[in-house]
Amino acid sequence: PVKSPRLNAIEQFWLFIKNYISAASIFNDLKDLYHTLRRFFWRYSNYDIVYNFSLAKTIHIWKQWPSYS
Repeated sequence: PVKSPRLNAIEQFWLFIKNYISAASIFNDLKDLYHTLRRFFWRYSNYDIVYNFSLAKTIHIWKQWPSYS
């Protein structure tokens, strides 16, 4: 479906990052945000942070998506 961020894997990943990083954070400037993102990706690449993308869940959402003719 067009414009469906719930089905787009990268959108789900960005939502995960947003919730993980900015849920309880206030950044003074872009430099703080940049360093926080770098720390996040460093920890993610070293498997300290686990992201579970479920293809089955995405397919289930897609099958229930209303279709318009």
